[in-house]
Amino acid sequence: PSNQYHVFRLDRSNRTHPPDPNDPKKFRKYGGGVLIGVRTDLNVISRKLPLTGCAAEMLAVQLTLENGMKYVISTCYRVGTLGTNNHDNIVRALRPNLCKKKPPKLFLIGDSRP
Repeated sequence: PSNQYHVFRLDRSNRTHPPDPNDPKKFRKYGGGVLIGVRTDLNVISRKLPLTGCAAEMLAVQLTLENGMKYVISTCYRVGTLGTNNHDNIVRALRPNLCKKKPPKLFLIGDSRP
């Protein structure tokens, strides 16, 4: 039920999942995307982090515990036909969160096909 989770989602779009250059009609308009659900009974503050310039289905949520510890949970689905530029965009999108004086612990979960 929706009241048990705080839901963060990023639906598939033409920007995050462009057509395959070898088969332009292959784009699947419906379905796809990524989601992170945070249980509402956990005593944490959760907020979506901006991932600017990332052309992948990627979402990051920062969890702040009562003691001030911060964790970033990120999920990613990367279409394999997008090449190394897309992979580099994912790394650039995460870098601002990791280059802080006290970076949060980062957990990256997903499918990042080569």
